Amino acid sequence: MTQLQEAGFKNYYDFLPYWLFEYTEINYFNIMQTFGMKQADFLVDKMKGKRKLALIHGNCQTSIIKTYLQNNIKFNRNYIFLSIPRICEYDNNKNILEIFKNNDLWLKVDLCITQNISVKNRYNELMSSSNICSKLKTGCIIVKLVNIYFDGYFPQLSNKKKNRCYDKYGISAFPYIDKYIENYYNNGFKMETILENLNSPECIKDKQIDLCVQESFQRLEEREDEADIQISDFIKNNYIKKQLFYSPNHPINLVIQEYSRRILNYIGINDDKFENTAIFELLGNTLRGMDVIIYPCVIKYLNLTEYEKVFYPNRYIYEDLYLDFEGYIKNYICFNY
Repeated sequence: MTQLQEAGFKNYYDFLPYWLFEYTEINYFNIMQTFGMKQADFLVDKMKGKRKLALIHGNCQTSIIKTYLQNNIKFNRNYIFLSIPRICEYDNNKNILEIFKNNDLWLKVDLCITQNISVKNRYNELMSSSNICSKLKTGCIIVKLVNIYFDGYFPQLSNKKKNRCYDKYGISAFPYIDKYIENYYNNGFKMETILENLNSPECIKDKQIDLCVQESFQRLEEREDEADIQISDFIKNNYIKKQLFYSPNHPINLVIQEYSRRILNYIGINDDKFENTAIFELLGNTLRGMDVIIYPCVIKYLNLTEYEKVFYPNRYIYEDLYLDFEGYIKNYICFNY
């Protein structure tokens, strides 16, 4: 496209990108950048055809939810997604913000699925759920989601994010602070002793583990009070059978699949089957990538039989860095000290 533009050809008048004709969703941001907002709004009407326009707004979890819904035959027959960047992709991009100022666009939406993004979010108040919902037309179906979050497996985590090892994305190679690794290292323990202590089934007391689990469920249930779809009951019934989270806000696909089924039921689609589910087992179709280790003492206390043994601390920076339990601890120290 750049070569055509440099040769003097004009977008829309002299050429069209191939994705206008081969698409499973309408990527509004790409179209807007190519043709401008006015033409983009016109093309949305043409591209959606007879199907209703659906939109999902929120963080990384929404991209997997969207893919599940797209792979439901009845949903796909009735709706096509208008794709916009996730809130975590904002990064002070003024073009993205223009989407949230375009009242005409939001009036086209027939189904709006949104996580509960507060007005005081760290990006921009225009991206809040309340602002979005105020722009929707009468009759638009609104589905409010919770940001699925459970840190019951990870009592070792601090409440604060790291402020080191920043790269161009502004995130760390090990984004979560492990207070036990840091405490042992800062108090002069040798690597061999650190590994021995953290591998011990007695590393964290049972009461601390249980309190972490119970408080995590309490926080999730409180957030669900403002959502239309709940998932805490499913997590409670399954979290000791199988590891359900790679990190506190990155659930495995089993959780997201169940959440997607509940969304379908909420909007009146009683067929909860998904096609092409094999694609969800690929790394690029999961929320793996900022993994946190589960300590042996937690595994023992929960009697957890199915859990991850390989971890990707941050594959967005180091794509091929995957580690076992001891490798995670060694690299955590190596990267941070």
